[in-house]
Amino acid sequence: MSTPLSYAVRLAIVDADWLIAHRAGEIGAEFTGSAPATLSPTIQTVLQGYIGATHDKFTKKIDQAVRILRIADLLVMTNCDAAVDVDVIDLLCNAFETVVAEFSDTASATKIIEKAGGLDERTLHFVVRPILATSPVAQQSPFGHRFDEVVLRWVFPANPKIPVLRNVADATDAPELRHDVALFSELVYGMLVRSWAPENGNFSTHSLGDLALWGVLNDVRETGAASRLDDVRTLCRLNTLSFDDVDVLFSRFGTAVPPESAHFAVVYEKDPPCLASVLAQLTAAGHRMVADPDAFTSQDRATVSWAALRGVAAWTDLKPDEFNELVDKHFDVIAADLGSKNTRKSTAPVEMASDVLQNLAVLFYIAQSRGRDVSAVPAVDRGKLQAALEIQSTVLGGLIAAGVVDVAGIAARSFFNYAKQQSNRIEARRSHEDDIIADLARRQLYTGPSNWESLRDAMWPIIRELSAAEAEIVFASYGRYVEEWVARFELRTRPDQPWPAFRIEQQ
Repeated sequence: MSTPLSYAVRLAIVDADWLIAHRAGEIGAEFTGSAPATLSPTIQTVLQGYIGATHDKFTKKIDQAVRILRIADLLVMTNCDAAVDVDVIDLLCNAFETVVAEFSDTASATKIIEKAGGLDERTLHFVVRPILATSPVAQQSPFGHRFDEVVLRWVFPANPKIPVLRNVADATDAPELRHDVALFSELVYGMLVRSWAPENGNFSTHSLGDLALWGVLNDVRETGAASRLDDVRTLCRLNTLSFDDVDVLFSRFGTAVPPESAHFAVVYEKDPPCLASVLAQLTAAGHRMVADPDAFTSQDRATVSWAALRGVAAWTDLKPDEFNELVDKHFDVIAADLGSKNTRKSTAPVEMASDVLQNLAVLFYIAQSRGRDVSAVPAVDRGKLQAALEIQSTVLGGLIAAGVVDVAGIAARSFFNYAKQQSNRIEARRSHEDDIIADLARRQLYTGPSNWESLRDAMWPIIRELSAAEAEIVFASYGRYVEEWVARFELRTRPDQPWPAFRIEQQ
């Protein structure tokens, strides 16, 4: 069989008209062993002829490109690259390189693709994609704008093995796939940023944002292109990146990756394998934020604040300045992010990671005890916060004992709201502070005021902000509601405990 097949291959690759009119699949056979020795010199002569015609101004590049592609497909599909004693793939790549510039022109590329038609996946992988990905003409354009959609869809007629591409996006363990990664990243970029239709509709482009980010950031690093931070931010906001995704990006591209790329992962991803390394990167970003705040967006700042919250492993081990930073700096940013319409939410409901929710519940406790208002944050369900605190009794007890949670401040606002509603004959509405007092009383952790004198003193920060007339009403009439308020939470049933001065002692 090898001799007739060799004869057919030799006739086909030297016949320019046959190559234009026919496709490799029409031969319908392949070499299973070595080909006759006469085939090798014919292949070399033909391909060297195409390579040598590079500067021939009379050569019709479109037809030339079609012939080279047909020869490539024929030699690969008949297994000539393994059957002859010359480097067929290298010769084919060199020949295709002479016409690859045509693919940077949409009109020319469209004509070539229409004439050549689809190619075998092995031809695309070994010949076409490597040369397209390294085309000098294409490299003059920025990533995402090097090829038209018709070209990229042609070189990926079927979806590649996306997990494999993701694993080698760093181009470290499978360099033979780096060209596939580069071109598929361009296709993903087009689908996400240039509104191209999702390829074949059988994967979510929003789950492939790391590949498009890889392409943009690699373009900046390897070609010296100007910063494309707007592109990067757009992709961050369009996609859901995991800790693994972000860790690879941070490891490879460092500070070129904006903190907001990790926003979804930090808030929602459960049990991440590389939490520590990503949080370390975000902590470093927080330090840079202090030096150059204008270089960061509100989403960057929110991500850094969420990272600071998620990084709390043991609340009772925090130092006073760390508590103060969480409450005075990060709480407001997190609260604003939770209530922001600009915060990118997942397209489907996603539960916050349990450790994040538990830390958020503790932070809310501490912040409310210091007079911070969380009532305007609709994105957090009060019931979920309460449930998250069910397993935190020991933590809360330690924080109360240390004076971190100011129970007196929470009690003051709970009582003030209740007494004001009663004074104005309004039906009492349960507040966030009421939830906390009820929870502390139930678990016998309440150490706050329970008589008029102590409640009045605890309310002083509130009273001093009132007008003289309003303050007079408080002093004159609110005392009558103390017993009702105490009974509401059954505070009389708790063991008598002293009311400590709630402050953080400096170490």
